[in-house]
Amino acid sequence: MKRISVLSLAVLFSLWTSLALALSPNEVERYITSVEQIIPLVDEEDYDDDEFDEMAPADFLNVDVLARQHLTEVTGRPALERVIRDNRFASSEAWANVGARVQRAFFALAIGAEFEASLEEIRALRSEAGPEEQAGWEQVEQQIITARDAVAAVPKSDLDAVRPYLERLQALFELDDDDWDETD
Repeated sequence: MKRISVLSLAVLFSLWTSLALALSPNEVERYITSVEQIIPLVDEEDYDDDEFDEMAPADFLNVDVLARQHLTEVTGRPALERVIRDNRFASSEAWANVGARVQRAFFALAIGAEFEASLEEIRALRSEAGPEEQAGWEQVEQQIITARDAVAAVPKSDLDAVRPYLERLQALFELDDDDWDETD
């Protein structure tokens, strides 16, 4: 009986912890609002868009990389930190973590359905390639598989919290359908 009670407590604690860590629609809304308020405060010269170009594909789904990038953008900038506090985030770190999870879920929802079609296309190209090109196509295939697996690891609760905000996030990140087409 004691063993069952301990096991029950462990399960309840595990459920409570996972619920406490779920990304909420309120956090998503506050994050989006804060970014909308931050954008006009950031000088175009200040913003390094090349950071995104230099990111490995899997980094777009890596919460640690995204959070570090968010935090780097606001640290030591009082006006930006004030916007974060005004949107009821306890700290810049808390804002960066929520932002990273929102961004990861957004990317997962936006590109998640494309993986199988991309893999089929890459495998077809690989089968037609000569021996000297095989390694390159194999590397591309592995990157797609790694990204697909990262998308599959995004918590369903994060995806559900972000889903209603897809259009707003797409506008916020200034992305259109062509931005997802890597054949340009």
